[in-house]
Formats: sequence, structure tokens, C-alpha cells
Amino acid sequence: MTVQIGLGWVRVYTVDPPISVIARLSEEKPTVEQGYGGWEEVTRPRRSPITTFKAPPGLHLTLPLLLNEWRQGTSVEDHIRKLERMAWATAANGDPPKVKLRAKGGHIPFQGRRWLIDTLTWGEALMNKSGNRVRQQVTLSLMEYVEDVHLQEKSAANRVRAKAKAAKTKQGASHKRVVTKRSGRAAHPAGRTLRAGQTDFGQGEDLLTIAARELGDADRWVEIAQLNGLRDPRAIPPGLTIRLP
Repeated sequence: MTVQIGLGWVRVYTVDPPISVIARLSEEKPTVEQGYGGWEEVTRPRRSPITTFKAPPGLHLTLPLLLNEWRQGTSVEDHIRKLERMAWATAANGDPPKVKLRAKGGHIPFQGRRWLIDTLTWGEALMNKSGNRVRQQVTLSLMEYVEDVHLQEKSAANRVRAKAKAAKTKQGASHKRVVTKRSGRAAHPAGRTLRAGQTDFGQGEDLLTIAARELGDADRWVEIAQLNGLRDPRAIPPGLTIRLP
């Protein structure tokens, strides 16, 4: 079911277990505290340091919210319990619940990514005559959830056999390829083998963004990673040819 979110509101929800809270955005804006860069200086004796790129750190997002039913005098205790369940409850597979965010516009960055609630920081609150909170400030500290990909390392002989098997599979089938580059954007039909420079993705894009745009689901980055022998979804060398499932 599609939930319409008005301007200035955000939906915080999980699928497993199914929990959803719609809250007003606080006056303080959401901030990304971590997730950019990834460069490291390697010192050398009597020489200038070498700058090497390792990988960008995981995204960390601070999201200030306001649970406010003060005018109606309605308790927000249920919303508070739901947020706590998102931070405490475990999914059916035993993992912590993966949180998603939905809001109108781009005020909240990286919508569509999956997050884990690191901390809930409760601020000022107002209570009604029954002692229930009708207004509560809360700040969510979120860290991006990136699933680990276990790839089987193959010997040289196994790689040759796998390559031969893949070549047979390609016969008579249409395969879509895309090539990464530092800037620009273009669409290409399936079935072409593209060389570096013929097509591209925007600077800073990663497998999650590519999966969301090309396959319609950011979670399918795992399939792209396995198909191309990649492990880090956020570190793609420019010019690399990427096969899509």
C-alpha cells in the first residue's frame, strides 16, 4: 500500500517486522556525518606522502524528528514504542530490522537506502493530564546497512572453466552491459558490448544507485556484485564494464 507523505513529513518504516511511523521533520535539518571521502595518506621517509583511495566510509545520517499531537491532545506513546521496536526488535532471520525512509522532495538524502538505528536521543516533551506524551522530540542516529557478499575465490583453472561456461550461456541470449565513468549519463539497449567511454554513470554513484535505477530495486546490488566479482558496493573503478542480471 502506498502511503502519501506531505511536505515536511517523513515515514520511517521496516518491512520485517512491519512497523511504520509518520513524523514531522524537526526544525534542525538532517545531516550526513560520514560517508564521503575514503582517501588515505601513506607517509614516506623524506618524501611527500602518497594519497591512496581505499573506500568511502559507511553512511551515517542524523535525522531529527518531532512526534506532535499536542493540539489534538492525542498521545504519541504508540509512535514512541514503534520507534523503540525498530531499534530493538529482531527480524524473522535474527538480524536487526532494516529501516527505510520516505519523504517528499530531497530534503532527506539517500532515500531508498536501508539503515540501522544506532541510537534514539529523546529531547523535550509535553504531557497531557493522563501523563502521556503528546509532543516528543527525538533524534535518530542511523547507519547504512550494507550486506556482506561472500564470493568464492577461484583458481586459474576454475576461472578458465567458468569463463568457457559463461560463453556457452551467452550464445543466443541477450545480455545488457553498462560501463562506469566519472561523469555524464546515457542509456543503452541490451545486447551490446560497451567499451569504457561509450557510456557512463554519474560521479560518486555506486552499485546500490545503479541497481535502483537499472533494476528498480537497490537491494539487487548483491546480484550485480556477484555477477561482476565485486565486494564493495560503493567502490567502483571508473571505466569498469559492469554486467547487469
